[in-house]
Amino acid sequence: MNAMKAKHLFFVILFVSGVISITGCTLGKDFRSTSGKPVDTIVPETSNSGQVEYRDPAARVIELHFGYLNMEDSEKLLGTLTSRWSENPVDWGFESRKSIKIVSISEVTDEVIREAYLVGGMGSINGTSGDNLKVYYVCFEAVYSTGFEGSDRTETEAWWYYVIRDNEESDWLIDDFGL
Repeated sequence: MNAMKAKHLFFVILFVSGVISITGCTLGKDFRSTSGKPVDTIVPETSNSGQVEYRDPAARVIELHFGYLNMEDSEKLLGTLTSRWSENPVDWGFESRKSIKIVSISEVTDEVIREAYLVGGMGSINGTSGDNLKVYYVCFEAVYSTGFEGSDRTETEAWWYYVIRDNEESDWLIDDFGL
């Protein structure tokens, strides 16, 4: 990819992230990708055991990730992430965050977003192919302690989650996330 295309791709991603940050989460709304096509919202199912399960194992790893954040379990958190995350210590915000929960998970199939990861992001470093990448737009609510009794702060945020696998036989793991 030449420098001009890479620059254009960077500005498209920056613009899309800005629009999402300004408009906030899309709870109860029809979220559309940059191509104007609706994205697929992951809908939980109830299994025979009564447990809620996602049909998509790649989305399930995100759900597990949030559960381990609430449990404040760094070891299990690392089990939801690719190996590069265990190379450096990560501050998971356990001290200031009281709880965190997913509001919605939407799979993003827009090729501009996917290409940003594959060509200009971590995919260009780890060699992930398009078949082994899923991108999700995750809206979540976090409650933070302010240090004063009864004055906790609740924030609703939305981040991109890039979930990859080595091949069709391997588990899905979160490789990157953020605004």
